[in-house]
Amino acid sequence: MFRYDPDPTFSRNIEIKVPSNDGFSEQSCTATFRILPVSESGTYDLSDGGASTEFLQRVVIDLGDLVDENDQPMPYTTELRDKLLAFAFFRTALARAYFSAISGNA
Repeated sequence: MFRYDPDPTFSRNIEIKVPSNDGFSEQSCTATFRILPVSESGTYDLSDGGASTEFLQRVVIDLGDLVDENDQPMPYTTELRDKLLAFAFFRTALARAYFSAISGNA
């Protein structure tokens, strides 16, 4: 049986490779995504692997396990999301997790 959900969401642990002096620092956070219907996702330019700002702003509805430079918890806000989306490594990790999940690979 398939259960229809008109506004489906899912959460994933996001593995993020943050560039550092000697390679990468592997960090993680959690993300909750909204699944867009094909008719809506087709309105975004996904030629960059789905990492366009507009697309990610639409599908990312929550981020968790975020801390500041002093390891203090940071609550999710859309302003914080947009600051994090300014980093290509963060955007790529989110897009990879989203598309992997909706294609059934994660």
